[in-house]
Amino acid sequence: MDAEGMNQRLVTMEGSYNDSPQWSPKGDKICYAARHDGIFDVIVMDANGANPIQITSNAGHNENPHCSADGRKIIFSSSREGKRQIYMMNADGSDVLRLTSDGDCFNPSWGPRAKTRLASRS
Repeated sequence: MDAEGMNQRLVTMEGSYNDSPQWSPKGDKICYAARHDGIFDVIVMDANGANPIQITSNAGHNENPHCSADGRKIIFSSSREGKRQIYMMNADGSDVLRLTSDGDCFNPSWGPRAKTRLASRS
């Protein structure tokens, strides 16, 4: 939609539950979490909704994706090992690295220079 809330356009599948959309820094991609069969996974697609690619596939929920300022990395929360933790991966879904080790962490975001990360914990 535009800045006035007009010209809304559906870019994901109607009837599916999608959450946490975010533009890539260049504005050419959108990453978001989509629920299929009760499990959330991270999806990356072109800004016009074409070419959706699921870049996570684990037993746990993979949610709250956020792109780094250079667009090369995505941080996200996942319950793949039990409690939600924060993970980082390449924008294509490769080289997944767990960043937290305790607690229930979610809603990660990048710091202003992409050297620090911020997350909620309960």
